[in-house]
Amino acid sequence: MISSLPFTISTSGTYVLSGNLTYAAEQFAAITVEASNVVIDLKGFTLSTSNTHAFGISVTNSTQDFAIQNGEITGFDTGLQLDGVLNAARNLKVLACKNGIVLVPEPSAGHSGFCKVQNCFIDGSGAPSGGTGVRLLGGQNLVQHCQIRDYDTGAETANGKNIFIANSIFNCTTGLHMRLQSDEYQGNVTSGCTTPFFGGTAVGDENN
Repeated sequence: MISSLPFTISTSGTYVLSGNLTYAAEQFAAITVEASNVVIDLKGFTLSTSNTHAFGISVTNSTQDFAIQNGEITGFDTGLQLDGVLNAARNLKVLACKNGIVLVPEPSAGHSGFCKVQNCFIDGSGAPSGGTGVRLLGGQNLVQHCQIRDYDTGAETANGKNIFIANSIFNCTTGLHMRLQSDEYQGNVTSGCTTPFFGGTAVGDENN
């Protein structure tokens, strides 16, 4: 049970929020994950801050098999940073964070890193300008069935091989910014984006 902040997870297991929690510090992370085989279930509650230099949840690069689900992260500089392998974020609302979800899969034990972001609502309204909804900085990642809105860049890649499937991206200067042709996208919808798609390889003609 997570009932106060900051909180560090150093033992495998399933952790749940006891209720809505507010992080008062101006830096570091509200929740830090240092163990593998961890699930955080927010249980529909909200993790929030009014100090925009902090991270909501930070997963260290030694972790494997981490998942976070079912709740809201609000007001942080970075809502969720995943820095490990075989990580997943699903059924989340990430609101008013300068950077919504940042994936930094660290090569470890022969892995190139693999993260999934699925069924998330990521909204930059009210956050400082210049941010990104989803940033993929390495490894092999999947972003699927997410709604991303009101960011300078909806989603961007820097390395690895990334796949975007059936996402909706609204009111961003650039919708999907893919730096490598190995990045693929299919069935994505953009609206109000100055540059809907940049780079990458479209699979089929369903993107618009």
